[in-house]
Amino acid sequence: MIGLTFKNSINRKLKKEKLKRDIIEKLNQVPDLQNLKMDIELALFICRCIETEVRKEDKIVKKDLFIEIIQSIFNLNRDEILIVEKQLEFLHENNKITKSKIINYVCNSVKDWFNRKIL
Repeated sequence: MIGLTFKNSINRKLKKEKLKRDIIEKLNQVPDLQNLKMDIELALFICRCIETEVRKEDKIVKKDLFIEIIQSIFNLNRDEILIVEKQLEFLHENNKITKSKIINYVCNSVKDWFNRKIL
């Protein structure tokens, strides 16, 4: 099995599920998360996570991934999903969704390595 890797749609699905799981795990650290159901800052955080992690060649539909994450956390009804989609449109039109800067990634990586080695 060494040297065999998944490709195309299977690889895309695996990456999407891993990213979804990681974002949900990160969000579950927030105390009283259910009160942030329609918070635009939460939507912005999720969008930035997706934007940073998903590359063009992954061919993952970011909007669908965003809706899946929000839906799995809050179990939204149809009207609430429309509100969240409007928030997403607003953030996109106003260029608020940006990738994390490389310096943040490097600093966090060094910090994590230091914590693992020293602590």
